Amino acid sequence: MNSLRLIFVTAICMSVISCSDPYVSDELLPRPGTTTEPGGETPPVDPPAVDFPEHPRLLMLKGEEETVKTYLSDEFWQKTNDYVVATAGRFITQDLLKDKADGVKRLDAAQKAVRKLSHLAYSYRMTGENKYLEAAEKEMLNLCDFKDWNPSHFLDDAEMTFAVSLAFDWCHDGLSEETRDIIGKAIVDKGLMPSMNGKYNGFLNASTNWNEVCNAGMLYGAIAAFEYNPEVAQQIIDRSATSLKSAMERIYRPDGAYPEGSAYWDYGSGYSVMAIAALEKLFNDDRGLSAIPGFLKSASYALNSIGTVRRFNYSDGGDGGVLSNVRPQMFWFAGKLNDFSVLWEEKKCISKAKGDKYLGNNLAPLALVIGGGVSLDQINVPSQLMYRYGGSNPVCMMRSSWEDANGGYLAMKLGKADINHGHMDVGSFVMEANGQRWASDLGTPSDYSKLESLGDIWEMSQDSFRWKEFRYNNYSHNTLTVNGKLHAVDAMATFKNSSAQEDFMNAVSDLTPLFGGDVESSLRGVALVDKKYALVQDEVKAPANKNATVKWTMAVEVDKVEISSDGKSVKLSRGKKPEVLNVHLCTSRDGIKWEKWNVINEHSLKLYRAASMISFEAEVQAGSSETFRVYLVPDGVDYDDSSAKPLSNWPKD
Repeated sequence: MNSLRLIFVTAICMSVISCSDPYVSDELLPRPGTTTEPGGETPPVDPPAVDFPEHPRLLMLKGEEETVKTYLSDEFWQKTNDYVVATAGRFITQDLLKDKADGVKRLDAAQKAVRKLSHLAYSYRMTGENKYLEAAEKEMLNLCDFKDWNPSHFLDDAEMTFAVSLAFDWCHDGLSEETRDIIGKAIVDKGLMPSMNGKYNGFLNASTNWNEVCNAGMLYGAIAAFEYNPEVAQQIIDRSATSLKSAMERIYRPDGAYPEGSAYWDYGSGYSVMAIAALEKLFNDDRGLSAIPGFLKSASYALNSIGTVRRFNYSDGGDGGVLSNVRPQMFWFAGKLNDFSVLWEEKKCISKAKGDKYLGNNLAPLALVIGGGVSLDQINVPSQLMYRYGGSNPVCMMRSSWEDANGGYLAMKLGKADINHGHMDVGSFVMEANGQRWASDLGTPSDYSKLESLGDIWEMSQDSFRWKEFRYNNYSHNTLTVNGKLHAVDAMATFKNSSAQEDFMNAVSDLTPLFGGDVESSLRGVALVDKKYALVQDEVKAPANKNATVKWTMAVEVDKVEISSDGKSVKLSRGKKPEVLNVHLCTSRDGIKWEKWNVINEHSLKLYRAASMISFEAEVQAGSSETFRVYLVPDGVDYDDSSAKPLSNWPKD
């Protein structure tokens, strides 16, 4: 490879806009060297001195195919390679992508382009067969013929730029000069240049998945098409690294919990890893991105967010299905950490999958390039059963075992609602046992278009339309509601303490800010007791001058709900056998009984599965305190309320 000489630009010209895009955080911070107004053009800077290598220059340099081929002696990687090539073969006969919008978005077409072109380009590199080259060339020219790549919804532009840039770079030696010029100029004109306009580049100041995805797309475009506009390309390389670093420092601190939830971690961190891997490969310098506090630790968060049955799908986490696709970035994390236990869920996914389903990730071919060589035999069992993470959306997860598919899993989230993709789910928990999820999160659809047609679901004020949607507000979550009110949208709840003591793994939180002046205090503790059953304990004190009506709710997706004659217990049944969970309410108050009600709301779209809510309501007298203990106990297991303790006496680490 030619030597690289790079003078990094220290004053980066960026636009700061008042971001109205619903998917971009409105947490906009000043950027270094800001000189433009919203909608303005970024002024040029003097081009740096650069001696760029010839193509290919993204991730897998010329001749490095041979390194990847050495991984194929391992059965898993051979199957992965064979699957990618077989998928590319199917793409050859499929129609070209259409410039079709879904509302304001063309994200579906952009993501299909990532999948199609990454598979075709990889297969061309690995086999040298022209049929993959020709199919990739046709699709790239087709995409370059689109009117634009939809910069008004910049995720579309970014993923399209990523897709075309990767394929352009990897197929470069097989393309004619004329074709190279068409594609290279389109990457600049349709991909990079819109990002220089303040009308579209609000992602630069966001601390969300948008920043990670969009900056990665622009970085790939700038590297792939560098020779077609070196000045702009160099600005974007420096700008992307700077902007990405600023966002990642806010997203991942202090220990890796992703504010938007684990599903968005898959998306955002996947592209951050691709950006870092590209910088490392080309410049041997990732600009300090992998050393950002919390980033490498986020692999642990991603691992622990998946229970024995489903994900902990808080916020806009979809339906919380179990991991169904191997995540390429996890192999990169394992190598960086020299800890292959973070691949435990990937290993389970592979072992359970039928056929090739575990490689549905759009970036599946890149797993071989950035993470190949890891043998499944190296993947050891994770050592810890409980993890607690801080940040803007703190979470804790605990389980009875990593290896027992019928083991217990209990997780709770705190934080606040007015965060990107946030819900009023603060204090909410999920619980699994005996291969079933008993305490559920109802989730949200991954396609927001239908919800968006009802109203503005991206405005986060206290009275916004977003909170009228049942699945976004606290009435649908496994938390408390006081006096029938919505949670305070900007209230931040945090952990007070926790313990990983294996006979009483627990975390205690302070929910008081959620309820304004309607409570004097509200503490919630969750515990996995003896690795057998769960306890949720709430201690609520009413203000001195008024009563507080407290409602406790839990979403269930079961076949049968039976409330005992005294109203103190609920029997949940699911499956043909069936599996059973008993829910017991323990309190000193008389007259408090469980109720069941159906999930019905005029704004709610169809749920993924039939769901009900179980709840009880109690009035706490002015100046008084009440304790409510709810035990979630698998059938055949005994629980002991006689040894119950106040939250202040729960074990602490």
